[in-house]
Amino acid sequence: MKSLLSKLTLWDYVPEEETARLRLVGTELDHLLPVKPQGQLLADVIPEDWMAVMRTQRHAFYKKRCPVYFTLSLASLGRAHVQYELLCLPLRKIGPETAMGIGLLDRLALQKAA
Repeated sequence: MKSLLSKLTLWDYVPEEETARLRLVGTELDHLLPVKPQGQLLADVIPEDWMAVMRTQRHAFYKKRCPVYFTLSLASLGRAHVQYELLCLPLRKIGPETAMGIGLLDRLALQKAA
């Protein structure tokens, strides 16, 4: 379990902004981003291509409370040969909607650079 701590992220959904506020950020994500993400809105700190992919699953995650999985590239950060996988699970709900989530971010094997 200790080895997973650096890969975990907790967030609270901010419905009026249609994004999430990062509550706890593991070092894996913290070291990827050019700004410190803890306490920030997700849309303000992650690459726009990641946000675009995540928006496609927003309804399933927050309204239907379904786990979601993403494969994310670091191409927009200048590292196209690096990919991460992100598994998001609903944690807490308020009424019928997910209000808090937990994510596990893990690096996939490096791809050969073109």
